[in-house]
Amino acid sequence: MRNITLSRMRTRATAVVALATSMLLIASMAFAVTVDPPVNDFILEEGETWTETITVELPAQTTADTVDIYLLADTTGSMGGPISAVRTGARAIVENLGAEFPEVSLNFGVGDFKDFQSPTQGDPYAFRHTLSMTDDVDAVETAINGWSASGGGDGPEGQYYAYDQIARNRAPSNDGSPAGTIGWRPGAKRILVTFADAPAHDPVCSEITAQVDGHEVGYDITEASVISQLNAAGIAFIGVSTLTGIGSMDATQSGAGNYSSACGPGISPESQAGGQATRIAEATGGVHILGVDSAEIVEVISEEISTAISTILSLSLLPEGDIEPFVAGITPESQGPIDTEEASSWEFEVDWEGVVAAAAADQVFTGKLNVVADGSVIAYKEVTITVPGTDDGVYPPVPDVEVLPQVLYPPSPDVESVTAEATPATPVRAQPDFTG
Repeated sequence: MRNITLSRMRTRATAVVALATSMLLIASMAFAVTVDPPVNDFILEEGETWTETITVELPAQTTADTVDIYLLADTTGSMGGPISAVRTGARAIVENLGAEFPEVSLNFGVGDFKDFQSPTQGDPYAFRHTLSMTDDVDAVETAINGWSASGGGDGPEGQYYAYDQIARNRAPSNDGSPAGTIGWRPGAKRILVTFADAPAHDPVCSEITAQVDGHEVGYDITEASVISQLNAAGIAFIGVSTLTGIGSMDATQSGAGNYSSACGPGISPESQAGGQATRIAEATGGVHILGVDSAEIVEVISEEISTAISTILSLSLLPEGDIEPFVAGITPESQGPIDTEEASSWEFEVDWEGVVAAAAADQVFTGKLNVVADGSVIAYKEVTITVPGTDDGVYPPVPDVEVLPQVLYPPSPDVESVTAEATPATPVRAQPDFTG
């Protein structure tokens, strides 16, 4: 394969200034995110390759323009103190974040979890979704005021089931009515905030979820499946472990009494070792805060959400449009986490490859290279790729053929060189006529 030389690059200089200063800005930011070079317009023949270095400049305080936050509480019996504190400070959490990020569209969802029922434990639900994503402060406050501490049974609780449903955008009902959705907005940065004082049951077997109509999952929910689902949905996990109850979501899962009749006594090796919430936070680009008492929980939740909004967990490039097949690879796949308190610069290498055969006329492919931060497009650059046509406008090209003089076979003699020899005629004698 041949490498495209820089002399073959054609840059639309007239568009560079406009794109760099205004068109690249998708999210609402103080200054535009810029991409260098800001425009591509190049020729790429089949089989040719070219590696381009792209630099993304992030100004300070770069944030996504759309953020969805789901507030999930452990409402089992030991959580009375933290629940009371969050209920009191619910409006302050929402309003303070709105004042801190006036340029960001903030939506909140609300839910809580207890545990699945067993012969010796009668919680009314394992996960209750109360409010889908909204910017209505009154609705958020009302939903949080519906939390109350009760039940729980054994030590571990049912939060893995809640995480699974939230990640899958499912809101199963508890009364047999049609299930709703969490309401995650397309393209929004997504954050799940959970506060609790106990680890999760692991596994949450399919047999126990099948016992409650509308809650069937069809597979065992485990730490691995939860991490996979959260990452697939682009959700960062913020865990806040309170000092009540067992005292930590990272605690060792020492029993599974509520689930033993349906799932058996088995406990995953990971849960036996402890550290559940920390591993989930690390795997999703979030954080787990330990040892939080009721007096400080509102402040901790507010601060961690604020940090998550102003931190880019994953910065990447994503091709869009007809140019996608020409992108052979992007290195690295992503950058982050990135603290956006200060301006920063990030480089990516894009491998372009000619994958379209020439036709009679030039073929032009257009698209974009999007700069994606935690699922939101914050900038882009336009790309035009031309596959040149064949020189004579004929496809497939006709090769040059040397036309040779016509040769007959067998060869004919040269007429001019042949000398004819005359043969004497035989004399003809007249015969007498005897007819009389």
